[in-house]
Amino acid sequence: MTATAEEAIQGFKARLKQKIHPSNSSLFNNGLKTKIRILEQTPRDLPRVQRIIDQKKAMLKQSTNPIQGDILDQELFALEWLRMILKGSDREREIWANVSKLRI
Repeated sequence: MTATAEEAIQGFKARLKQKIHPSNSSLFNNGLKTKIRILEQTPRDLPRVQRIIDQKKAMLKQSTNPIQGDILDQELFALEWLRMILKGSDREREIWANVSKLRI
């Protein structure tokens, strides 16, 4: 993994943290926190990330609990984003590294 990929990850995490606000619904804030946790805890190794994605997808298929399903959806979003960054070109990583500077 290049430093640029880590910069992209840190930039995305910073942007997610900026969106957490007490006026948001707890469900929205918890979704953001789940994504941040996944980005902090997941190894920066593409084959391992892919295995985790496959495991989470299997868990989601088996889930009958809507709350667990929502958490798994949030985790999968972050994991699939991480996979995209790890597989991406240096230019794509550079763009994402600057995402925390954008005002959306």
